[in-house]
Amino acid sequence: MSMLQSLFILSSESGEVLFEKHWGTVNERSVVCDFFWNEFQKAGDILEVPSVLVAPQHYLFHYSGDGIILLSCTKDEMPPLLALEWMKRVSDVFVDYFGDSKEATLRANFVTVYQLLEEMMDCGIPLTSETNMLKEMIAPPNIISKLASSIAGTKGVLVSNQLPEGVQSNVPWRSVGIKYASNEIFFDLTESVDACVDADGKVLRAGIVGTLECNARLSGMPDITLTFENSNIMGDVRLHPCVRFNRFTSDRVLSFVPPDGAFKLMDYRAKMQMGMGGNGKQYGDGGLAVKSNAEAPSIPIYVKPQITYSEGSGRVSIMVGPKGEVGENAENIVVNFPLPHYVVNADLTANHGTVQVNLGKHMCVWDIGRLPKDKTPILSGMLRLEREKLEAGCRRLDVLPILKVDFKLNTCLSGLNIDALTILNEQYKPYKGVKTITLSENFEIRT
Repeated sequence: MSMLQSLFILSSESGEVLFEKHWGTVNERSVVCDFFWNEFQKAGDILEVPSVLVAPQHYLFHYSGDGIILLSCTKDEMPPLLALEWMKRVSDVFVDYFGDSKEATLRANFVTVYQLLEEMMDCGIPLTSETNMLKEMIAPPNIISKLASSIAGTKGVLVSNQLPEGVQSNVPWRSVGIKYASNEIFFDLTESVDACVDADGKVLRAGIVGTLECNARLSGMPDITLTFENSNIMGDVRLHPCVRFNRFTSDRVLSFVPPDGAFKLMDYRAKMQMGMGGNGKQYGDGGLAVKSNAEAPSIPIYVKPQITYSEGSGRVSIMVGPKGEVGENAENIVVNFPLPHYVVNADLTANHGTVQVNLGKHMCVWDIGRLPKDKTPILSGMLRLEREKLEAGCRRLDVLPILKVDFKLNTCLSGLNIDALTILNEQYKPYKGVKTITLSENFEIRT
């Protein structure tokens, strides 16, 4: 079986190697990290660097966290998703243990970081990645654990001499004998919308990805069944290991014994039809024409930009409004309007919200907030252009910018909702809470 050979944790600002861990073969950081950093500097943005890189002597995999980059490598072929998923788990464990995964935080918990890496991988093969099991072996850093480790002389980390109770059970992600005075379980269903809309309002490409997170504080060994409305829209589903896969495949329900505490239960991509494309076809999952029994949602808000240029000046008019009842409840609406580089002055005002123009960064930010019911928000004004730099540039594509729109909805745009939750094996009736939210991810309007 192919395995990872090395892991490097780099600063995303300077490229400095903060931590390195090797399993078997020791790969020189000057060979691996320098190659990756050169690729990163060429791209200019970590999102533009392919997740899998082929170096002269290695296969490289990277995952970006909060101010850090996890970079792993191997000389043999191996499933890329295995490496990427493991690095994501490492980042999630750091956040769970330390509150964040920033450079300063990891430096302050130097010993704990290495101890976690030691437990999460054995000889290059992923081992223990469940936070609950790790916390039974390695105490999270707090005042009590630091005091106990100081007394025990373990240099800042307290490590248990016993394996977690769940290691040899059928549910290794959950300990036995868990008790709570108040039993409760919460679900956060969050969806992100990506869309590209042309100047006429036609949806060129759109998609929805969602995440279901759970926070279970339940006593004993509860067996939970979660059912959904419109469950047929879920595609490309990634499930937590606690979910019974065969049951989900046959019945489209989640049946599981939950870990204790917060965890990600499911990721999915909505197989939904998101408006009409330019050729008359309905587009959804990955931009392909798809079929779904659920009602096709529309883009919740419309943005109508009108940008014209004449010699030495330009006129801007951007109108924003709701599309249907869902759009009327949109909030935190922000329109980001990039300005051409030869704009020397911008006189832009809005009849609702606040407008901030930053000529140094060539950006205009229009913060609308919630859409008013008595008027349609409009941003309008004039741009003054520097003639010496214009030449024939008025007709170039960079003069007609792409607007980026942010918004928030307190519902799931795909139509997916939690229908019912039942608990077996336990007699108590827990408090249940569900929160649904939709956020714009890459919502672009062409002008």
